[in-house]
Amino acid sequence: MDTGLDGRSSHRTVSSKRVNQFGNWSWNGILFAAVFLTGLAMSWRMVGNPDLGFQLNAAKYVLTHGDVPRAEPFLYTVPWSRYVDLQWLWQLSIYGANQWGGILGMNLLCVGYTFIASAILLIRCRNWCGGLGTVSAGFLLFFFMVNFWDFRPHTISWIYLSLVLLCLECHSAGEKKAVWFLPLIMLGWVNCHALFSLGLMTIGLWTAGEVVEACLVKGEDRRKGFEKVYRLMGAGALSGLVCLINPYGWEGWIFPLRQFTLLTSAHIAKDSVFGVNEFVALGSRGAAFLTYGRPSIPIVTLLLWLIFFVVLLGLVLRRPRWPAPVWILGVAFAALYLTAVKNWSYFSMALIPYASGGWSQLLQPKREKWKSVGRFGLLGVCLLLLFLMGVGWWSRVTSSLGFGLGYNARNHPVGAVEIINRAGSEVRIMNPHDLGGWLAWGTGKKVYIDGRNDNYPERLYRESVGAGLADNFKALIEVVRANVVVARELGEGVWIEALAKEPDWRLVDRTDGVMVFFRKDLAPEIPSVSMVEVGQRIPSNPSAWNKGLEQQAQKPLPGWVNTLPFGQYELDESAGQSAGSVFLGRSREAQAYAWEGICKSPYFIVELWVNLAAALEMNKEYPQADLCWDAILRKVPDKDLQERAEKARARRNKPDPSPYLEEMRRKGLR
Repeated sequence: MDTGLDGRSSHRTVSSKRVNQFGNWSWNGILFAAVFLTGLAMSWRMVGNPDLGFQLNAAKYVLTHGDVPRAEPFLYTVPWSRYVDLQWLWQLSIYGANQWGGILGMNLLCVGYTFIASAILLIRCRNWCGGLGTVSAGFLLFFFMVNFWDFRPHTISWIYLSLVLLCLECHSAGEKKAVWFLPLIMLGWVNCHALFSLGLMTIGLWTAGEVVEACLVKGEDRRKGFEKVYRLMGAGALSGLVCLINPYGWEGWIFPLRQFTLLTSAHIAKDSVFGVNEFVALGSRGAAFLTYGRPSIPIVTLLLWLIFFVVLLGLVLRRPRWPAPVWILGVAFAALYLTAVKNWSYFSMALIPYASGGWSQLLQPKREKWKSVGRFGLLGVCLLLLFLMGVGWWSRVTSSLGFGLGYNARNHPVGAVEIINRAGSEVRIMNPHDLGGWLAWGTGKKVYIDGRNDNYPERLYRESVGAGLADNFKALIEVVRANVVVARELGEGVWIEALAKEPDWRLVDRTDGVMVFFRKDLAPEIPSVSMVEVGQRIPSNPSAWNKGLEQQAQKPLPGWVNTLPFGQYELDESAGQSAGSVFLGRSREAQAYAWEGICKSPYFIVELWVNLAAALEMNKEYPQADLCWDAILRKVPDKDLQERAEKARARRNKPDPSPYLEEMRRKGLR
């Protein structure tokens, strides 16, 4: 009788555990489904990746020639430069996706790569945490929030890095065969992305950690520890050798040294003013600042800093101590992240499982008490993010791009490509750094420069930056014999201003903030772009101007409330249009665009007022220009703005004011 009662009691206990386990699995399924759905929604944004063009172009080259490019294929400026393209397999996959489904196909492919890497990440989290729960789901959502969701080869590198770490961790746990998958992984990685070097670095650091672990024990444990080390060294050596199996052999094997030199040297691409954003060190990214009295809180920078500290704190929280390989990896990947923000994803992929283990252990005593709060809180965050994405806020504040698949016109100027293709085959394009890849892909022509900074000499990038001085630019277009110039209204104002004054050049297209200039003798059948009839949009006489300016000057500056949490104010196209018209010397047109933006905005936007003041100065309407400068300095008593106003007044009635020359010299270029 007692036995029977005990048996029934035991049966009820087991049934209760099964019910609880089933409930936990159900909740986990809901949580992770919500997180992956949120990630998919985050990927549904305008494409802003300026490198996409040369990636597609490289794949087309491989299919056309039956070989990878070896000499510089896309730039006419450095034809002698050797080109190493270790991304050829990834490029073929993205090209195939584009041929199959266009932008949707590419998006699905890269989301698929990201989700595969995320699945491996969760397997590692489960191994270190003893299961999956709210902490792991929270870290994955955090990763999705920081991710740019670009069509880039790093998505496939996440898979390879995660596989390398999974094999190393399984080997340390006693699975002897796991380590022999490493050479196969590295063979695929070296032919998909030049950052295969991260895999070799990870294997080497893990081996060093295993040596430390073996030295800390004695007797039989030491012997077994060094057996693991010798096995790992053999697999690591074989992994290094198979990396020679790439289209470039030894040259491809040592190519990562170029990238490492770029990241650790004083290369101009790392400069906080003139450099490439992704190469800038994390410490150079400000978390909050003022732009002419307007608060600016870059959400992405805050997320980059936050994920850095949360992951490192989770690593430190772990007790008992992590094994030596984990600590060594933690230090190495943290150093890489601090060196360049582009490494945030590798830092996260490598260390999130350990951070998840640390936070899970810390929260273990409070798990039952806060379990429901954590679950419902995470679901609430997912729903909030889905709402913010649906109304376009999230995409705007994290990437300045709109919600919904499509090409961002300022990074992928379709209008410029169309007009250049109409000019025939004898074109020689002068272009800014970020537009080179797309122009080369769209036109099929070689360009001046593109975004492959690790493949061409630093001299070329310095030369392109130096073209920010009008004299340098004029000399450069003659040296390179350019007959087409592509310039952005909010990027290459010096170029636009210089060409607007040259009788041998004419403006043939102005679309989406991008201007295209042709030499007079190129494609004369294509008409020039004339001034837009916008004079009726501005006040008709000085008294009307005075009254209108006084009224608009009463508007407040955007405050902190407008920037928190997702009200980040961004300049609309009126700023670019008015600036572009100023550069072209079209004062009435510039006045109309600036005035339209000023009247439309509920706030006092300094950039629009500066553009209006510059246009009024050009038209010699000095009393109204003074009203603008006085209103600007009354709102924002900024030293830089004070200098601009003084210089504008000093230039009155003087020919060719060249307002950018002194500004560029002040920034250190000659």
